[in-house]
Amino acid sequence: MSSLLEHPAHKSANKRGTFKGLIVGDSGSGKTGALASLVDAGYKMRIMDFDAGLDPLVGYVKDKSKLANVDFQTLRDTFKMRGSYLAVDKAPAYQRGMALLQDWNGDGPVQSWDPDTILVIDTLGRMARASFNMVLQANAIISPSGTRGGPEQSHYGTAMENVERTISLLTNPDVVPCHVLINAHWAYQEDGSGILRPFPETIGNKLNPKVGRDFNNLYSVSVSAGKRSIKVVKDGVIACKASRLLSKEQYGIESGLADIFLEVVGPHPKG
Repeated sequence: MSSLLEHPAHKSANKRGTFKGLIVGDSGSGKTGALASLVDAGYKMRIMDFDAGLDPLVGYVKDKSKLANVDFQTLRDTFKMRGSYLAVDKAPAYQRGMALLQDWNGDGPVQSWDPDTILVIDTLGRMARASFNMVLQANAIISPSGTRGGPEQSHYGTAMENVERTISLLTNPDVVPCHVLINAHWAYQEDGSGILRPFPETIGNKLNPKVGRDFNNLYSVSVSAGKRSIKVVKDGVIACKASRLLSKEQYGIESGLADIFLEVVGPHPKG
């Protein structure tokens, strides 16, 4: 039994912590571009790019020389027509992503990465879909849901378990010492009381309400009156949360993540 004086949150109060965050917003809200401030702050970034949409990040980084600190791997599956149905053809994306976590192009496993490095997954929903595609391919499923020979509940369950275990690994600071940022889209579904609420999109309605539990930081990116911002406190039905009491309730998209990192984990280790 330990006192709270031994808790990592207290022990890291006056030194660098580890940031594990889920950044959620609708398409076009600025999730990917928001990463630019962290690149300009000097962080190395390794991006598992399931969306093939890094153009905003390239455009918004101010010091273009620091783009050399960003390593990305685009991870996509392929499809082909089977009668009138576009079925999975090849589904290497999820397995390739997991292989990168074991050894990122010769730089070792994610468990060995330093706190000057941020692992980014863009986006959670596409990674979850890649897990599902992998399961479909492994079981030779080439028919749509709801038809004979189509995917069954067990296939969805396996895909969800893959995603849950991946997130559980990456959000454990005792195992993965680098920072982790995962971008996600909102999926709207009813909660247990019948109220329509937004949840981070994954695969299947069962996982969506649970996925945020593994993160100490869950922020909402939104656009209002043409201005993009990062909200860090509860906003209506959107239950944001932060691992530390932050100085603002929302931050401008241009420098928001860098400002938040400065408050949560301190200055860049080499800054």
